[in-house]
Amino acid sequence: WVHRALHDVPFLRWLHHDHHVYHAREMMSPFAGLAFHPLDGIAQASPYVACIFFMPIHFWTMFAMLFATALWTATIHDAVPKQLEPMMGAGYHTIHHEQFNYNYGQYLTLMDWIFGTLLPPTEADCDPALRAQEKGQISGEDLLRLREGKAAVKGGKVVPLEGRRAVPMVSAGAGQEESKSG
Repeated sequence: WVHRALHDVPFLRWLHHDHHVYHAREMMSPFAGLAFHPLDGIAQASPYVACIFFMPIHFWTMFAMLFATALWTATIHDAVPKQLEPMMGAGYHTIHHEQFNYNYGQYLTLMDWIFGTLLPPTEADCDPALRAQEKGQISGEDLLRLREGKAAVKGGKVVPLEGRRAVPMVSAGAGQEESKSG
């Protein structure tokens, strides 16, 4: 609820603005999770502090909770989409940074689902090559070559791999041919 308030309450928006400077997939990194105004950090840590007053928690338990939160924060800002249903993974959180009014949750998608702010990642959100093809940045043929491991992206362009294969971008599941190097 604190995160939602930082988006919806007018006098709190300015606190959270520093964090949302990273508003595109290409700008996201684990460090974006640490880019926030100090008062924003205090506000988002307040539920952990309030918890101490209602339920006694050992110091090391609290330390472990805060450490786990820091790791999770880095993970959801790495823009590497992982489908971890019902966890709020990087695919969901990247959409949150791009569109601002969806996917507020920290760990789970449940509250966003209940309150109508859940926007699940699409196949294109989870596949950088497909996303590039939808934007018209690469052709369908290049997409196929990338998926088969017959091409790579260098300098923003798709280039064929001569005499060797890359690891395919999207796995086809069990029984898939292993990539070869040469």
